[in-house]
Amino acid sequence: MRSRRSARMSTAFPAAVLLSLFLAGPALAVTWEAPVVVARGTWTTAGLVSLDRSTVVTAFTKGRGPTVRVKRSVDSGATWGSAVTVSSAGIVPAIAGRGSNVDVVWLQNSRVYYARSTNGGASFGRSRPISPAWPSAEFPAVARGPGGSVAIVWEEAVTGRVHVRASGDGGRSFGSAVELT
Repeated sequence: MRSRRSARMSTAFPAAVLLSLFLAGPALAVTWEAPVVVARGTWTTAGLVSLDRSTVVTAFTKGRGPTVRVKRSVDSGATWGSAVTVSSAGIVPAIAGRGSNVDVVWLQNSRVYYARSTNGGASFGRSRPISPAWPSAEFPAVARGPGGSVAIVWEEAVTGRVHVRASGDGGRSFGSAVELT
């Protein structure tokens, strides 16, 4: 059986943590700005990546149609440039980036496609398929690491098997798909 002292301590500690967060909350958020509209209409954001102290890039789909677009801000999100269409037939985009490199993957005709930018998301090179035509892919994701490493992962829709393709040259080329599960 717990003593009264330990019972008071166990309820006092969470209360003290919550109180400190409540009191410190406004002080911690003094640099937050009002929300900025990135796009109007029905958009689905897939991700956001910060490349440096002021460059931010987001990937999204427009409305119900299959259009993958990217927008970037060079002033920490205060204003946003025009949208760059990466695919007019894609859905479910994901984004990664490091330095001036931005990587975007998406689903198109049940395959994972990839495009990369070497100028901070201002423009993108030609897209290319990463996954095979069969079996169908879903849930694509991309990550960029140091030294030009890029990894793209997806799940097979029918079997649930997870595959990855990796690049060591910044996304210029990729090795064969490796099954992880």
